[in-house]
Formats: sequence, C-alpha cells, structure tokens
Amino acid sequence: MRRLFRISTLLFTILIITSSHGLNAQDDLQSSSSNPSGDKPAILEQLIELINPDRMLEHIFKLADEYGVRTAGTVNERLAENYIAASLERYGYLAHSSDNIVLDNSLISHNIWAELQGKFPKIIIIGAHMDSKPPSPGANDNASGVAVVLELAKILHNATPRFTIRFVFFGAEEIIDSNVDHHHYGSRFMATDRHLIGRIHAMTSIDMVGFGSELWIDNMGEADDFWRGKIFNIGDSMGLPMHTGERRAWSDHEAFEYAGVPSAWVHWRYDPEYHSVGDTPDRIDPELLVSTTEMMLRAIIEAD
Repeated sequence: MRRLFRISTLLFTILIITSSHGLNAQDDLQSSSSNPSGDKPAILEQLIELINPDRMLEHIFKLADEYGVRTAGTVNERLAENYIAASLERYGYLAHSSDNIVLDNSLISHNIWAELQGKFPKIIIIGAHMDSKPPSPGANDNASGVAVVLELAKILHNATPRFTIRFVFFGAEEIIDSNVDHHHYGSRFMATDRHLIGRIHAMTSIDMVGFGSELWIDNMGEADDFWRGKIFNIGDSMGLPMHTGERRAWSDHEAFEYAGVPSAWVHWRYDPEYHSVGDTPDRIDPELLVSTTEMMLRAIIEAD
C-alpha cells in the first residue's frame, strides 16, 4: 500500500482554458496573452515565461547544502524524500511514496512521485534521482535534476497536457558498494510494475544538468528511439550545444529501456567535480537549469 503525503489545509483552484489542440493552461496566463484563442504555441510561450531559476537554486541549496551527502537509505536521503514530497504538496499535487525498496546492504529507500492528469491516460515519466554518491553533496549530481523536475511540476500544475505526466524522484540511483550492479534501485523497482509499463508513452531521466558546456541526449538503444530524437531536435532548434550517440546505462532510464519504454537520458557535460566533495551549489549555472527546463517543457507540450 502506498503512503500518501497530504497537507490538509492546502487550498487551490484549477482554472482551465479549453484549447482546440487538446491542451489547457492557466487562466492568468491566458489573460496576459495577445493570442486569445488559447492555441498551443501561445500557451507554451506563457509557460516558459514562468521558469524561475531562483526557485530551482533554492531546491539545490536545500538538498546539497543543508542536507549534504544523501547516501541511499540514510537519514539524509529520507530528508530529501520528505522535502520533495512537501514541495509537491505545496504545488498542488498529491505526493506518493513507494513501498520500501530494500537495498543489498539492507537499508531502505523509496521513490517519491506525483501525477498531472493529461487528456489521455498514457504516461510520460519525467524523473531524477534524489541520492548522492559519498562523499559528494551532489549539487549537480543530482540536486540539479531534482530541481528541474520540481520546476516542471510547479509550472505545469494547472495545465492539462496531451499525456499524463508522472514526476518521479528516484531513490538509490548511485552504486552503494563495490558491486557495480548495485545501483538504480528506485527505477528498477518502478519498472517491475508491468501494469505501469504498459501505460508509459516515454521516459526521461534528468541527471546532472547544472554544470557543463555540452548537452547530451542519450539512451541505450534498447527501445524505440523517438523520444530521444524528439528531445534532441527540440534542443537543437533552441540553439543548444547538442550531442548524442553514446549508448550507456548510466542513469535511471536503464530499467525502463530494458522493459521496452522509449527513453532519454538528459545530461550536461563535463563536470570535473563529479562524485567529489567539490560538487557544491555555488558551481551551478542557472542558465543551464533554465535551458533544460524549457527544452523539457517543449517536449511535454509537443508530445504526440
């Protein structure tokens, strides 16, 4: 049985505009638009204007500076879980926690997730892992990805995209011991749900997006490639420094691809402080956070 995090006093009003393209958006956005028809391009541009780098940096400082090293299955990872769940609730979602995920060292981790209902029940997963690899406080790897996923949830919370969006925060992505296969626990746990897998349209793992000069969109080539290609083309149209072509299982897309789900791994390179004590919030480039968030907003809204 999933545990549900609730804030009983939370009040919010969902204001919807009907679009001829099957997309709804916030009423306050529509009132400021010069295009009163509510068409998809106008709504998308209004959503992009809501991207707030300061809000994302606040998440990163909370996770990496206040909580610090978030080793899988420890108190600090649990603090991250609770913070993320509370943030989702504050943004108007019902936050869910998975059943206990038992690691090979007998510690316990969880996934945290929330859904935004779309016009159709097929799901796009937008995910990021919460833990960090000791001794790193993990500002870039991967508080940056968490911050982008939370920002997407915040911006989209009153919208109705074509597909249902599941915002997922995976536990225990990093390798926990000397066994190189003892990782990706949260994503592998979720990918065992065959009913869920049958509903997934596409999956994205956002992992290390706060530092670097090259934006890589990759997967392992184990499933249909349309989603990687779509995100790559959107980034290219935005003028971002796009790269692709490495077939690696280095993030939470792995288990979903092996289950047949079209997937993409979004990451900026290269970070010399990867997995080190130097992966601190002061190094995070807010422009990379904004570019990544905009690219993923476009992918979500333009998904077909």
